[in-house]
Amino acid sequence: MSTANSAPLMRSRHVTYFVQHGTIYAYHNLFGYIIAMSPDLAAFLEFHNRAAPGGAPRTREEADARFGKAGQGEWDAAQLDEFITVFRLFSCLIESDEAEATSVFSMVPVRSRWLVYHAPGPAEVTLWRTDREGRTLIDPLVPWASRLFLRLDGAATLSELTDELIADPEVGPALKASGDPREHVRREVQRWTHSSQQYCKLSKVPLAKFGKEHQWPSYLKSTMPYAPWDPAKDPTPVDALDPVGVPLNPPHAYYETGVTDAAEQFASVETTLSHLFRSPHPLLGNASYGERLADAFWMRGLFGPHVRRIVEVGGGLGHLAAALLTDLRTRAPELYEHVSYTIVDLSPALRDAQRQTLMDAGVLDRVTWRPGNVETMDFDAGSIDLLVSNEVVGDFTTVKLTRELCGLDSDFDEPDLLPPPANDTIAFLRDHQVNLRDAPDPFFVNIGAMRFVRKLATALAPGGGAYISEYGEVARYPVASTQLDHLEFSIHFGQLAQVARHIGLETKVEYLHDLVGLDRSGRTLATTRTYFQNLRSMLGAFGITLDKVGYTDAMFVDLLGDQLDPESIGELRFDSVDERCMGLSPHEFKGLIVRRTAA
Repeated sequence: MSTANSAPLMRSRHVTYFVQHGTIYAYHNLFGYIIAMSPDLAAFLEFHNRAAPGGAPRTREEADARFGKAGQGEWDAAQLDEFITVFRLFSCLIESDEAEATSVFSMVPVRSRWLVYHAPGPAEVTLWRTDREGRTLIDPLVPWASRLFLRLDGAATLSELTDELIADPEVGPALKASGDPREHVRREVQRWTHSSQQYCKLSKVPLAKFGKEHQWPSYLKSTMPYAPWDPAKDPTPVDALDPVGVPLNPPHAYYETGVTDAAEQFASVETTLSHLFRSPHPLLGNASYGERLADAFWMRGLFGPHVRRIVEVGGGLGHLAAALLTDLRTRAPELYEHVSYTIVDLSPALRDAQRQTLMDAGVLDRVTWRPGNVETMDFDAGSIDLLVSNEVVGDFTTVKLTRELCGLDSDFDEPDLLPPPANDTIAFLRDHQVNLRDAPDPFFVNIGAMRFVRKLATALAPGGGAYISEYGEVARYPVASTQLDHLEFSIHFGQLAQVARHIGLETKVEYLHDLVGLDRSGRTLATTRTYFQNLRSMLGAFGITLDKVGYTDAMFVDLLGDQLDPESIGELRFDSVDERCMGLSPHEFKGLIVRRTAA
């Protein structure tokens, strides 16, 4: 047993919990620390909660008896040492309240990332934030607090900043006149670090000690707009990524019933690259994403005289369909008159939006809809000349597997005794010779996307082709995106291409920025979901409408016009378009092009 972990410990009263997709997060309201944990670790932390029934400061012996192998638990001494050390490092377990409260002055306040505020003067700050119900709130700071907020440079300690504030001739007298100035500062900063605000975090050392921003501890860069979780009242969360061998909650029902506002879905919930560039854009040579994709289709032979029957899976708001059909009408009017364009979509709200967009574009006469889930849908043999699936297949069924379950260490020689659906998944992978030798343990497979590609062997007409785009990599196993209100996964394009080649299709994987000719030298506004919502609300207060598009520096300045000085807005960030455009990273997006050879 470690002597460093032998003192009686209690759970900090500043710890609160949140949950997202089954993962529990402890947030420290005094310092801004964030730590993810499993339910058993949350139970261990609550064992030290003085406010819980039977809770009290606990000795190491008591923790051993409850959680150690020698007692009622499963952890050995080294594991307990590790957990206690980490919890003490993040101040989740402490020895006294007094030491915790006074330590804030020795720490370095760091202004949180992705804040939205208006600062027209050195002592004028108004913050915009989103509460847990999704409402945007306005928080004007008093002059001394405004001055303090703008001085949070990640270099000075709170004690040093407080001394500067007291000595400031403009705001110091008012701060001192209201009582103990250090206590006022402490309470204000404690309000800022609380999970309901998250205006700043506290660091034990200046930011320069960490190096560049990507080297900072993750809690200094993160916000956590997740649902609160009360261990005394709420059920133990189940990790949505835990089940092995079964579909991991594909969001089919979500799209059938959960999307009620189509425009807001793409503005606030899940934005696509094609949506950000749906209008002519300077980084696409003043063309739209759809226009550039049409160019790519002509250049790669996906568009041509053979194309009569086009199917798009997941039509978004209809902008891509409108652009592709408009291009055909302009370049090949005789071909356009014989084209049928079918959109397969689960969402009634999205289908209604698509219909309006296509009507506005004057191409509605070429379009029909096939409602339903494409994963369970069959297509007649040779019925498709071009299939388009733009940023959709990340929503298809994904299955978690293990190396043992797949028999990877025995060359698939184990008897086939696995129950479905894991057995069906593994059988598909074997039948299509998908290489899993480099698989981590455990790993995810895009089985829904693979089966979708499998359908193309018969659904595509001779000479027909398909375009499937999404975020992912050629050789990286799928990674879950847990920041949304539903699960999505990145795509292993190498494995999709293996399936396509196995069934006799020609394949090529290309970077999406190359396909559409994105000027990667440009910079665009970088946001998160809540940052965009708050920025939109702030600009709205000045009569400015912020749309969800890939704003360059110049486009954003033009948007503000004479109504607002961009220098007064914090924290505006313009990153390389390839690295971050709004909340997306264009370099992560790929396009798989497949063709069926002509008869």
